[in-house]
Amino acid sequence: MLVDTEIDTLSEKEPVKLEETVEQSSNEIPEKYQGKSLDDIIKMHQEAEKLIGKQAQEVGEVRKLADELIKQNINKNQENIQQQEPEVDFFEDPKRAIQNTVDRHPDVLAAKQATQEFKKMQIQQKLSKDHPDYVDIVNNSDFANWVKESPVRLGL
Repeated sequence: MLVDTEIDTLSEKEPVKLEETVEQSSNEIPEKYQGKSLDDIIKMHQEAEKLIGKQAQEVGEVRKLADELIKQNINKNQENIQQQEPEVDFFEDPKRAIQNTVDRHPDVLAAKQATQEFKKMQIQQKLSKDHPDYVDIVNNSDFANWVKESPVRLGL
């Protein structure tokens, strides 16, 4: 019985006319959409979604770059704080002030680095002259075990 009454009430309702809803909604349509076909509106909407997606991607990239830049600035500031030594007054200690200035000069730093690299190269040449098979010996597992057995050699 309950089912019969529901069917009766549904059949008594009149179907909603599509024309009436279109007429009612035409008052609410913005001017830029009036007079356009449904295909044109769909195309406009899809293009807008593409543009929004592209802009969202660009914003994401800019945020990543900004985060990296902030991290770099924070790291640089921390390094600068650690590296900054108190400035030596030239009139209080002229020798120390001149020495600090010379030690921090880029050419002096480059010369020190070149000297260290040259010393490494000389040591390597001497080693290969005295022991031409040193690469094979170092890669040998017996040699590695021999070194590991001696605490003195491990320290060296």
